[in-house]
Amino acid sequence: MARKPKNPDIGEIKCPFTGEIAPVRKDCNGKLYYVGKAGMIKPNLPEGQNWMLDNASIWTGGVRPVPVTETPAANESDFEPEKMHVPVNESVPVKDKQVIESPLTKISRFIIG
Repeated sequence: MARKPKNPDIGEIKCPFTGEIAPVRKDCNGKLYYVGKAGMIKPNLPEGQNWMLDNASIWTGGVRPVPVTETPAANESDFEPEKMHVPVNESVPVKDKQVIESPLTKISRFIIG
């Protein structure tokens, strides 16, 4: 039996892994996360939080809006997950930023090869 979630739902997001619509919640530190079939997905780095804000529909006042029309239930066998770019790790250097090297670094690269 599933227990009641500690944090209330504040929006919805389409999971890039399973393609389902999952509820978005906010933890005690103010970080956004969602819970779906793949489990709890909590991108805690700034890029991940920005991705959540860009792709989630946050409800006004935390109240789910009433749908205008009923959507037909999709057959799960017809479903193909959509490929989305999800930032996974910020340890990969960004190519747009230029790194300013000190003279000592340049000399050490020259000596070491």
